[in-house]
Amino acid sequence: TGDLLDRTSTGKGQQAVLDLVDLFCMRGKPVYFVTGNHELRSGRSGEVCRAVQQAGAVLLDNAGLFVERGGERIFLCGLADQGSLQEPDAQAALLQTLDGLSQQSEGAFSLLLSHRPELFSLYAQACMDLSFCGHAHGGQWRLPLVGGLYAPGQGFFPQYTAGLYLEGEQAMVVSRGLGNSLFPLRLFNRPEVIALTLHTPSQEEPG
Repeated sequence: TGDLLDRTSTGKGQQAVLDLVDLFCMRGKPVYFVTGNHELRSGRSGEVCRAVQQAGAVLLDNAGLFVERGGERIFLCGLADQGSLQEPDAQAALLQTLDGLSQQSEGAFSLLLSHRPELFSLYAQACMDLSFCGHAHGGQWRLPLVGGLYAPGQGFFPQYTAGLYLEGEQAMVVSRGLGNSLFPLRLFNRPEVIALTLHTPSQEEPG
């Protein structure tokens, strides 16, 4: 969900990402991704995206596709990172993009990849059933009963930093991610890879 590498990453950092994508794809595990703010700020967004696609991943910036398995159908879609929404027309443009993706879903379960969890209310407004996000670094430092202390785009004591969030019938899962950015230290905030299993209602186990 964006920030595959830090904007200051060297060629070695980029190669690690490409090796991982290549490994997944060689093992028959499809990889889908969207851009984050670090790709944009690196000045190498186009280069990075092309390299990751050549390694076998599918870029879903403002695009979607259907994934089918066992007779079930999911509309998987993604948002290109927009940066901040401070420009007057930025939020309206984002909602228009989300509405366009939602209309393409044809009523199927929709799963959105987006970098920014702070926009959850907009994803819910567009009726995205489930959104996967990152960007918050888990709040960087986490304290018991408090949670994360700071997240980009949300400031101090952010609302969305890690785990599952619900708004009406819509859900969002936020990953703490694996790496660090300009601030290299985490406290009570272990890196993570999230494994999430989707069930149809008939397959759900009680409790």
